Amino acid sequence: MNIVKDITVDGPLPKQLDEIFQVVSSQLREFSYLDAESGMFTKVPEYPEFAWKEAITNAVVHRSYSIQGICIYVKMFDDRLVVESPGRLPGLVRISNIRRMHLFRNPRIGKVLTDLEYVRDLGEGIDRMYDEMEKAGLEEPEFIEEDYIFKTALKNRRELREKGIEKGITRLDINKRQKKAIEYIKKHGSITNREYRSLCEVGWDTAHRDLSGLLKMGVLRREGKGRGALYRMIIG
Repeated sequence: MNIVKDITVDGPLPKQLDEIFQVVSSQLREFSYLDAESGMFTKVPEYPEFAWKEAITNAVVHRSYSIQGICIYVKMFDDRLVVESPGRLPGLVRISNIRRMHLFRNPRIGKVLTDLEYVRDLGEGIDRMYDEMEKAGLEEPEFIEEDYIFKTALKNRRELREKGIEKGITRLDINKRQKKAIEYIKKHGSITNREYRSLCEVGWDTAHRDLSGLLKMGVLRREGKGRGALYRMIIG
């Protein structure tokens, strides 16, 4: 596994939550699906915002602070996001009854974060996490206990979503040059107007018009401005 980014967050708990929310949000991708009515791609988040924020907040509220030297970890993979928290489930709470049995391991922290509106009413968050994942067409949250670590995993169905995008592209009214450019981007990661002109043997105006069309349909996204702008696939 290649570690792309390793960030440590510390300080008061509300500050930690704000910072980690910002970091995670900046790393999440967007997927797209072809809207049958508009004939254009519509963007959807990799995970429902409520679900991943709830997983992180729960880790802060319910972790065992008596276990020293171990942090809460938020790990992001191609196909899932995993939040690891020191300590097993508290009291009578089990994975089998986690949607019915609710209590704070750390009541004072729970009360403060509830007053600050980081925490929903006790018990509401887990149910809504399930609901939000279902609405997004994703699998239910997965809860795992391993030794002294409790994990929450959210899966993004990346392969199915990308296949859906591929099928959507085949239904669009795009020309042979644009199809050729899409294959080029899949192989090289991006394309510029200059590379498009060379690849398709066209002038600047035609390349600009073709690329703008793919942008408008939501197939590509643009990075940068002017003649040096890069065009990448929406799933990147």
